[in-house]
Amino acid sequence: MSRNCSQSRQSLAFGFFLTYTEAVMKLREPTARWLLVTLYFCLATVGGVTLASAIPPQTSSGDLQKGIALFRQGKYSEAHQELLAATQRNPVSAEGFFYLAMADLRLHHPAAAEKNLRRALSLDPRSASVLYNLGVLLLEQKKSKEAVNYLEKAGEIGPQTPELLINLVRAYLDNGQKGRALEVAEAARRKYAANAAFDLTLGQVFLSYGLTAQARDVLQEANRAAPGQPEI
Repeated sequence: MSRNCSQSRQSLAFGFFLTYTEAVMKLREPTARWLLVTLYFCLATVGGVTLASAIPPQTSSGDLQKGIALFRQGKYSEAHQELLAATQRNPVSAEGFFYLAMADLRLHHPAAAEKNLRRALSLDPRSASVLYNLGVLLLEQKKSKEAVNYLEKAGEIGPQTPELLINLVRAYLDNGQKGRALEVAEAARRKYAANAAFDLTLGQVFLSYGLTAQARDVLQEANRAAPGQPEI
């Protein structure tokens, strides 16, 4: 029963991955691509490894709880109003500005999101969640050098999650640091060995940068870990 459950969970993740990879490669709007990348890693559980959300656990005071609750319900416009009011009442809440930035992203306001993430970082310079999300946002804006800086710091402070490592590889490639990108990718593959979903994403990243030989190696590993998956 456990094996069947695991296979079912893996099939579900791969079904999501097929939609994810097709959509990411086709979408041109940066924020939309960023949301898809984050959405996959927030939801997917593959091979017993839960790929956690970049959003920190809720530890807010009462004045932020309504905005956060609305955000978690997907009511982003209403959440934005509440979070904006909350940050105006408490302008030193890093969590408030973080969630306000996340609402900005869902509402397709990347400039406002960047501003609020920078504000959150000024209030909490060691927040791995803020560093990660700011790094990814800058990466989608083609500010790869700055993105590398924030993503590296996020990895130094917080856990080196699959989504962090994938985006760090992307940032290095965008910044012309192919050697460093391949080093991080190889270390990540050792860390998440036999994780077909991770290898599939990494293979898609390599393909998008024209690294066909590296993509082939990674996708072959994915196929060995999960044979018969048509998207691989």
